[in-house]
Amino acid sequence: MTALQTKLQTLRKELNAAHLERKSVIDGLLATLLANQNALLYGPPGTGKSLILREICFAISDANWNYSVEFRPEKKKGSQRSPTAKRKKFYQL
Repeated sequence: MTALQTKLQTLRKELNAAHLERKSVIDGLLATLLANQNALLYGPPGTGKSLILREICFAISDANWNYSVEFRPEKKKGSQRSPTAKRKKFYQL
């Protein structure tokens, strides 16, 4: 096994241990990384999407990644739009 394979297996085991029931998401993100493609995670808040992405990005030494998160809460009928309803976070690694 090469050093890269060993490193990825270790990262995969650590992420799966930290994020229960997210094995398919982690495997998909690592496969996307190896294929040099983009990934889009979509789902309700609080399910660990941003946390998993941050941990993968920070685990890669000398990484040059652009990680962005965009929040777009749905506007409810009759309610006023909050000034923080649309905000973006950008991390340059």
